[in-house]
Amino acid sequence: LIESCFKLLTNEKLVNPVIKILLYKVNLYDTSAVLRAIEYLNLIFKSFSNRKQPLPISFNYSFLFKGLRIILQSEFAMGVSCTLSLLYNHF
Repeated sequence: LIESCFKLLTNEKLVNPVIKILLYKVNLYDTSAVLRAIEYLNLIFKSFSNRKQPLPISFNYSFLFKGLRIILQSEFAMGVSCTLSLLYNHF
């Protein structure tokens, strides 16, 4: 599943929809789903850096940061620490 997602993300037009689907389907109260979503985001951003390809100009940063802000405002400490790590490593 993850490898096929990376193949799809070589098409820059699919980056925003994939991230929107990923974040919309996460329930904040399901801690394992939150951690998986952060892990998938981390893998997506790593795949771009491994290919030495910047994020598309049309990338929806505001949507991503809105979703990450919701996680940071939660009381789930592991989610907060993973989100901070994601932000530090990729932005």
